[in-house]
Amino acid sequence: MGLSTAMDIANTSLATNAGLQAIVSRNVSNAQNTSGYVSAKIGNVVTGMGGAAIIASISNLTSAPLFNAMLAGTSKNGEAQALSDGVTLLQKTVADATSTTDSTTAAKSPSTLLQALNSAMQTYSSSPSNPSAGAAVVTAAKNLAYALNDATTVTQNVRKTADEDMVTSVATINQLLTQFQAVDTEIAKGTGTGADLTDALDQRSALLQSLSKEIGISTVNNSNGSMSIYTDSGVTLYQVSPRTVTMQATTVYAAGDPKTTPATPTTTGQAVYIDGVPVTGANAFMPIQSGALAGYANLRDNVAVSYQSQLDNIAGGLISAFAESNASGAKVYQGLFTYSSSATATVSPASSAGLAGMIQVNAGAYPPSGAYTNIRDGGINGNATPQNSTSAASYNALILGYIGATTATNSGTLSGNLPSTTATGAGSAGPLNYSLKTSILMSDAQGAPQTVDVYFLKTAANAWDVKAYDPNSTPANTLVGSQTLSFNASGALSAGTKMAIVVPGSGSNTMSLDLSSMTQTASAYSISQSTSSITSYSAESASWLNGMYQSSSNDASYQTTLLSQASQALSNATGVNIDQQMSKMLEYENSYQASAKLISTINSMFNSLLQAVS
Repeated sequence: MGLSTAMDIANTSLATNAGLQAIVSRNVSNAQNTSGYVSAKIGNVVTGMGGAAIIASISNLTSAPLFNAMLAGTSKNGEAQALSDGVTLLQKTVADATSTTDSTTAAKSPSTLLQALNSAMQTYSSSPSNPSAGAAVVTAAKNLAYALNDATTVTQNVRKTADEDMVTSVATINQLLTQFQAVDTEIAKGTGTGADLTDALDQRSALLQSLSKEIGISTVNNSNGSMSIYTDSGVTLYQVSPRTVTMQATTVYAAGDPKTTPATPTTTGQAVYIDGVPVTGANAFMPIQSGALAGYANLRDNVAVSYQSQLDNIAGGLISAFAESNASGAKVYQGLFTYSSSATATVSPASSAGLAGMIQVNAGAYPPSGAYTNIRDGGINGNATPQNSTSAASYNALILGYIGATTATNSGTLSGNLPSTTATGAGSAGPLNYSLKTSILMSDAQGAPQTVDVYFLKTAANAWDVKAYDPNSTPANTLVGSQTLSFNASGALSAGTKMAIVVPGSGSNTMSLDLSSMTQTASAYSISQSTSSITSYSAESASWLNGMYQSSSNDASYQTTLLSQASQALSNATGVNIDQQMSKMLEYENSYQASAKLISTINSMFNSLLQAVS
């Protein structure tokens, strides 16, 4: 090997060492970056002409499986945190539901306050002549009504906040996709040219991490270095250019209004669309599964709606349980609890949506507009017929009846599937004309058992006529309830969630049958049933929400732990290890010194050679 060749190799090695030291310095500097994902850079060293080592390219240290696990963990964590934050606010309305005290000082949950009302009623039934006992009933009733009002306000505010968070999330997604396009285009143009794209690749990875927090995603690498992004449900989010993500904000959320004709339903929030395809809401056939956006949508459209429905059912049960009778004994007038200023408003409106926000204690139950004795005697509603016509001081039958009404199982639920393959029929459902049938045993306000036969007749592709009959009536099979069920394309119920049942001979007591869990799919026919009283239903509602709070909090903590582990695994595999980088720096410095010494030696040999020939 000649001196000139040796000198070229030494100079090239010196430059290569300088480049490798620069990469190490860059890695050490990037290790201090906490704003996003940054991978370690590595120099790809090859043997050049003459045997010299050269840096052919610089690349990122990567691990696709670990990176994808981190993205999935980020999405799951975002969803869990969004849901947990909202449920925590809802849970505060039942935080005292496990208390057994009758004190209403700090109680908020309808369950606890209903227990307090029953306790006050028990005391009043023992001392029906004591006005202080009557006043205590009114106070307990007001506390319960206020709690239902406040819980409704909290629930609708949670839905409104979730809607606002969804709008913000959509804006963030669009912004991130725009930034992603600029970086992705740069990478596609630079791929194959030998350009250093490591910073651009890091920036793209960081954008994916931020995007995955908002919405669950999966990615596909293209041959030209670019990337395509899909939602976790398979909808294209980015391919060469961003897809448009849109959502119309809903600024006002209301629980509904049963006083309007027709009744005003609970506010339904707008769906999120990707290029016109709904990815949230009842009509989404490819709904997103994770990310903060999915958590907010679940909170707004499912959890909070379910809780509001429970609150409204409690309010409706109270209005019905404390209803007052006309001269014929039919319970047709609002009594202790009312939702309308109209004295003749029905005690069983077609829809219960919004009752919890409107329920209040009738002014006829306390001074100055009324009297505490009206609770004992009847006649809270000016149109009602007093039951204690002689105003006997020891009369307590009506009070005991109210207590019984809150514990009677006059609320039932039917859940199951009506096969979409069922042939349609004409006319109305009934004992001689039906597609499917079931029976349910409930209790009236007096606690007497009442068997109800429920008949289903499919009348159109997505519509069923439902009729309830009393098989024990005289004459037999008297119609006691009617409803029409309508289903959307996905098989979910879109109309007809409640059925009011009035059984003859039971004081015209209205019982309620919940049909909101019915579906219409290609699956086989199935039906299940359950019954409850207002007291047990309110306790079950509180238990449900407390369970939801516990599970969502646990899931949020669990997902945070999983994300931390996934991020740590990715960092260990692809991140910057300062100890390793310092070791490499020492190695490169030694190599640099060796190359410099070789150059010095070659220079000396050149000088000696020149002196010998001069």
